[in-house]
Amino acid sequence: MLSHKDFYKYFEDEKVGIYPVTSKIEDGFLGLTASTIAWVIKDRSFEGADLPALNAVEGDIIKIPAKRTVIILSNESVYLDKGFSGIVLSKVSTRTHGIVFSASPIKPGCSGPLRLSFHNVTGEDYNDLKVGDECAVVMIDVCKNVIENNLERITREERRIESEKCADSLKDLAPEELHERIINKFKEINMYYEDDLFEAMKRDQGYDSFCEPYKSKMSKRKQKIKKSIDFFVHKLLVPIITAAVGGLIGAIIVYVALRQ
Repeated sequence: MLSHKDFYKYFEDEKVGIYPVTSKIEDGFLGLTASTIAWVIKDRSFEGADLPALNAVEGDIIKIPAKRTVIILSNESVYLDKGFSGIVLSKVSTRTHGIVFSASPIKPGCSGPLRLSFHNVTGEDYNDLKVGDECAVVMIDVCKNVIENNLERITREERRIESEKCADSLKDLAPEELHERIINKFKEINMYYEDDLFEAMKRDQGYDSFCEPYKSKMSKRKQKIKKSIDFFVHKLLVPIITAAVGGLIGAIIVYVALRQ
């Protein structure tokens, strides 16, 4: 699992990315929040029933009906470069209310919002999840070959193609009224046209807050190095050079005097 410091390193190296940086970034995982795009999937679990896909968002509440499954798109887009993998897990708070989360792997090259699947196994509707709530986490790990080999980077074009495939697959599952919003969700954050996830991430105020402790440490380290250099130059090097120059000048004077 990646540590907090690892996230900073791989964010800066543009190997792992998340945008917007609105949720928690802690040792081992990235927090994911619920977006306004959520729907109840079609259900054929009852004999003779073919229940339609429905918009699950009512105001700021994401409703998970009894015995039904809801797909929620994460607010955040996540990117993993080659050699990185992850798994999406739910928060404990939903499991204690009879909401089963379908853990899913994230493969290298993932680029975009993540699909979060919640199934209500109880006989009552669940109405305690709100838009913007942190509802899942991503655990990310690095493969050994990332360290041992200089892997070729995934290009922006490859990310765009992967994103388009994911958007199309989700669109096919959702109610028609959400199709355009799903496509726009993928477009708005990063990978289709002029912008890029990392460019957007590094402009994010949340990213600045996350990086501040490391930048502060680096700044302090630079100050210490500068003080050490200043001490060496002013306390040691300058006197040595001054003495050497003085000795050389004295030797020249003596030499000239003897010649005369």
